[in-house]
Amino acid sequence: MNKKKTLSYGLFVISSIVLLRYAYKFTHNEITRSQEVSHNQQQTNREDSGAGSARIFQQHQPFNLENLSPLNNVIQSSDLQMSTSHQPATFNNSSLDSAASNLYGPFLNTSQLIQALVESLKSKLAVSDPKVVVKNIEKKCQAMRIEYNDSCNDAERICPQKVLPENLKARIEQLVLRDSLQISEEYRNAIRNMTDEISGYHDIIIVGGLSSNHYREAQSLMKHVHEELFPVLKNFSFVVYNLGLTEEEASKVRQHCRCQFVRFPFERFPPHFKTLKCFGFKPTLVRALIEKANIVLWTDTVFKISRNITTVIDRARTMGIQQMYLPTNYPNPSHTLEQTFHFFGDSPCAHMAFNQVAGGFGIYHNELLTKRAILDPWYACALKAECTCPVDQRKVQRCPYPYSTKKIGLCQRNDQSSMTLILSKLFRENYFDFVINLNRFNPKSKIPAFYNYFEEIENKTKVNIN
Repeated sequence: MNKKKTLSYGLFVISSIVLLRYAYKFTHNEITRSQEVSHNQQQTNREDSGAGSARIFQQHQPFNLENLSPLNNVIQSSDLQMSTSHQPATFNNSSLDSAASNLYGPFLNTSQLIQALVESLKSKLAVSDPKVVVKNIEKKCQAMRIEYNDSCNDAERICPQKVLPENLKARIEQLVLRDSLQISEEYRNAIRNMTDEISGYHDIIIVGGLSSNHYREAQSLMKHVHEELFPVLKNFSFVVYNLGLTEEEASKVRQHCRCQFVRFPFERFPPHFKTLKCFGFKPTLVRALIEKANIVLWTDTVFKISRNITTVIDRARTMGIQQMYLPTNYPNPSHTLEQTFHFFGDSPCAHMAFNQVAGGFGIYHNELLTKRAILDPWYACALKAECTCPVDQRKVQRCPYPYSTKKIGLCQRNDQSSMTLILSKLFRENYFDFVINLNRFNPKSKIPAFYNYFEEIENKTKVNIN
């Protein structure tokens, strides 16, 4: 009898366990499905809430996953969740694994992040043009008779790197894990707040900054964008940042610019940001807005973009970045102070083979490699005066012409200097695949460089009223 009771009791316990496991599984699936529905609904609401300059995607896919490894796909999905929910992110030098987890979800650590970035870099180098490469990368300053001594015999300090690494993992680690390039939670929150100020999610965001000294140039750009680009671009927004306009000028922009007009929050950033010639605002704006678009297109007020710019945008979707480059530009070390190179751990001599990019135009694709290995270190440098503006900028703003090919640090080009340095370290001999001569996309415009566009609009309005 006792055996029967024991058997019955055992069957009862087993049945209960099975039922409980089934109930748990069912409940878990329902919760997961509910969360997915809630997330999708929130995403739809977020997209529908922004008017922008054009129609917004109902569903957006900010990452091109076709050529990436499964691990990279997982990280990019987590990255999308991070940018949508704005989870706190810190880069704490004492715990990089924890930092990686905060940024990309609980299943990742630094080694997985680095592996994913390396795989992404491999995929881009695989489609690079082997016929167009940078030569003489490892040629030393002494061999080139450059007037610079990068010898280092002091055992108490870390000597600058004299040759850029060939190893892909080393390239990534130097840009992602270096102590000087970590971004504090305070400044990640600062750009997160800027991201939240922009309405909608778009395929393309065109962004520029505007101060009083470029007020009339900016009107020329606005007329060009309104008349030339609005008819050909789809699902885009035009965002203009107020970097220092008078109240009257700002009022005119609000009235006549078909754009999202936003004040740049200088109070959230280090004091040198208020020196506009340090150009701290540019890397900051690109890094903030990349979370709201598949493509961010930065343009200076003097630049006019032709309608066939879509071919360059498509290339940026594949390569991750297309930065303006002029063949006549000079070697980056000639127009960059040595402090900037040392901030990244390099000797200027390691970069003599790379001509400096131009800062007037750039296209950036929303993907893991671009954000973590290019835009983050660019922003990190912009935050530190010792990197982007190490001396009084007024003393080094003007670059001498003709310049000496045998000297280093003749002037400082700030955002151009650091962007060139980053692209050189990351892409090395394949540098030319990630920069582009945009002279052919900067047509001779019928619109004068300085133009009273707002006055033209107001005069047309008066005529229509009369």
